[in-house]
Order: sequence, then C-alpha cells, then structure tokens
Amino acid sequence: MFIVAPKAGTVITGDSMIGEYFRVFVSYAVITVALIMYETNKRKNKSKAGEQLALAQEEANE
Repeated sequence: MFIVAPKAGTVITGDSMIGEYFRVFVSYAVITVALIMYETNKRKNKSKAGEQLALAQEEANE
C-alpha cells in the first residue's frame, strides 16, 4: 500500500500526494469498518445474553 499508492496517484492524476491521501483514506476506512463490525457483534451478543436471561427467569418463575 505504501509503495503502490504514490505511484497510482502519479499515474492517475499526475500528483503523488493524491495517492498518499487515498492511502490514508483507505487505511482509516478499514479501521472504521473493523470498529463497526466489532461493536455490532458485541451488541448482538449482549442482546442474545439478555434474551437468554429473560427466558431463564420466566422458567424459574413457573
């Protein structure tokens, strides 16, 4: 990524800094997607645990 981005920016636009900006943008985008996936999975597991607890309490009350 560090080698290809400046060359790609130079070929596409004639300015290697555009490739650097693109590299930074992609890097932050990957980090953001990973954090969103982590948080979604964590919330889903927490919700599932809450549902299981509610079922266990209903069974205990019967």
